[in-house]
Amino acid sequence: VQQVQEKGLEEVFLKEMQRRWKNHQIMNRWLKRIFSYLDKCFLLQHNNSTLPQPLQEVGTHKFKTIIYNHCEPAMTQALLSVIDKERNGDDCDRS
Repeated sequence: VQQVQEKGLEEVFLKEMQRRWKNHQIMNRWLKRIFSYLDKCFLLQHNNSTLPQPLQEVGTHKFKTIIYNHCEPAMTQALLSVIDKERNGDDCDRS
């Protein structure tokens, strides 16, 4: 994260975070498909307040706590830097 800020590679950093999020969503979808039967059966049999969350929710929560919370300040700075560059008339990748 610090290397990106020092080198001025904000757009590269944002693209990498977007790629990682998309990959996480794909893996989360596959895990849901693989374990959907077990997930449904377990959730139906253990219908109480201590019930664990469905697998897809757990996966999204893990991405947020492990990756996003760690990189949030850098992502905010990178986004603001890209916005400033665009406002100053510099070319920015909008994809």
